Amino acid sequence: MECPCGGLAGRLVAGVKCPAMGEAAEVLLPLAVGAAISPLPIVAMILLLGAPRARACGPAFAAGWLVGLCVVTALALVVADGRDYSAHSGPTTAVRVIKGCLGALFLWRAAQLWRRRPDGRHPAPQPTWMATIQKIGPRRSARLGALVAAANPKNLSLTVTAAAVVAQTGVSGLAQAGALTVYVLLGSVGILTPLVFYLALGERARAPLDEWRRWMVAHNGPVMMVLFLLLGALLFGKAIGGGR
Repeated sequence: MECPCGGLAGRLVAGVKCPAMGEAAEVLLPLAVGAAISPLPIVAMILLLGAPRARACGPAFAAGWLVGLCVVTALALVVADGRDYSAHSGPTTAVRVIKGCLGALFLWRAAQLWRRRPDGRHPAPQPTWMATIQKIGPRRSARLGALVAAANPKNLSLTVTAAAVVAQTGVSGLAQAGALTVYVLLGSVGILTPLVFYLALGERARAPLDEWRRWMVAHNGPVMMVLFLLLGALLFGKAIGGGR
């Protein structure tokens, strides 16, 4: 039976209890945080905000990111919603296998980043694209935003899992769309925050944003390692324990 309380967004605001979506939210929120914590796209946004056409390129990059993430989310939901989910039996074997495989993949990626961590004497090299990104215009900024949102393996993995979790709740299509809209918005906080900061403060935002950029470039590896470790543990634990 369909849960009458509606989508995730309404429940987050009103505090209405819905067992299926409530359990799904426990997984959706960490997944959205994982999508939001993407150091290199955030660095790309900050670099664009330091370009001569910042007020055009920054919003264009954000729009491309939102469109790219929305397209991936919609396609993942269409595929996931085509499966037969029971509203009374908990997660299906297919969903548990997806979570387990992605959890193992994230844990493996965390271990890989740990082995490749800088030794302190040789800092991580700066990506070559950073030298040219400030020269691109709004159209290329929009395409870049869509690319880093849609073609990022981490975002793809998280979005497929989010769509599967929402699809198995059995709520209406409108409620599913509402839940995944919240996922997209939360997953975009990382790149939207520096944009809002710049639009609010103008040139005064350049110095703190540049400090933020330097920190994220220097600590990209450790940040992603911790993120993959936490996401891997969450998904693998849910797969083994049988939670949504």
